[in-house]
Amino acid sequence: MDMRLELVPLPSSDVDASKEFYVERVGFTLDHDVEPGNGMRIVQLTPPGSDCSVVIGVGIGDPAAPPVTGLHLVVDDIEAARAELLGRGVDVSRVDDMGGVKYAYFTDPDGNSWALQEIPGRGGRLFDHVDLTGARFEHVDLTDARFASVDLTGAEFRSVDIKNVALRGVEIGHVVITGEILDVTVNGVDVGPLVEAELDRRDPDRPRMRPTDPAGFREAWDVVERRWAVTVERARRLPADLLHESVDGEWSFIETLRHLAFATDAWVRRGILGDPAPWHPLDLPWDQMPDTPGVPRDREVRPSLDEALTLRHDRMATVRTVVDGLTDASLAADTTPVDAPGWPPPRSFPVRDCLLVVLNEEWEHREYAERDLAVLEERLAQR
Repeated sequence: MDMRLELVPLPSSDVDASKEFYVERVGFTLDHDVEPGNGMRIVQLTPPGSDCSVVIGVGIGDPAAPPVTGLHLVVDDIEAARAELLGRGVDVSRVDDMGGVKYAYFTDPDGNSWALQEIPGRGGRLFDHVDLTGARFEHVDLTDARFASVDLTGAEFRSVDIKNVALRGVEIGHVVITGEILDVTVNGVDVGPLVEAELDRRDPDRPRMRPTDPAGFREAWDVVERRWAVTVERARRLPADLLHESVDGEWSFIETLRHLAFATDAWVRRGILGDPAPWHPLDLPWDQMPDTPGVPRDREVRPSLDEALTLRHDRMATVRTVVDGLTDASLAADTTPVDAPGWPPPRSFPVRDCLLVVLNEEWEHREYAERDLAVLEERLAQR
């Protein structure tokens, strides 16, 4: 059973002063500063590189609580960390060497005390002849990491950003890769265009997902509607409980429909049509999207297929209206920024790009759905 410490409340007599201290001086990330009502205010802050956050605010604890003491911030180079904090105006003690483990101390305006800690052998995170079999790395920054004589047999990578990476002298076999492949060179050959050409050859409808004019976008949406209708009918032949089952940790069929509703709400209803909060309670953002005020993310709800399809058909009708009304001018235009929390961020986007995002989501997730429906059909046959 995993038990992860993720949030530590800190007493604060002046929330704005504490927020300024931690963000501007110590360098914590401001996750959110919200006022949900009844005079309550919640400010969550995270040290850089940490999975654990602190929270300060109004109405979230005993205002007379004593300061929290002895909080540790583990750093690779305590002298460099101390110098950086001193440069930002934080009063940090001298470094104490306690038998190889080094410490330096500071306090916030309310007396909550912190210790910088440097542990021998952890600078640069060197793992030499270490058995990490079965280890889990989640929300980990491995930028510029180096791997040499490493056995990754059976490893699984999900939602991983692999850019500007060099694999030299490697042995690769029985590897499955799904995702966007751009500028990937294997033994001197850029395989990206080869993969794209082969996928286009296999399915003549796939190139239609890259339209360039209004008529092309209408044709692309015709394809989406036609092919999803077939996929839904395939799903209807399965028992209702299987439509909530995950295959290899991916979204269930119902969750896929919910995510596509979110994609339409984000990029069409919010991005193109300007609705600041187009969300439906069944909308499902992608798993790695940070929690955002007002944007739903309920992984526990289990709507029926018909309930999910009611929302789905409504959102597909919205896209149909938009693409049917496209002109050369409207397709070439940029969206008006929406000044409200949500996704996409409140800035301008090319209308063309917004629609291409939706088409890509529709195409890829239907492919995944068809793949997983085949597995669910096998499960049903084995019952």
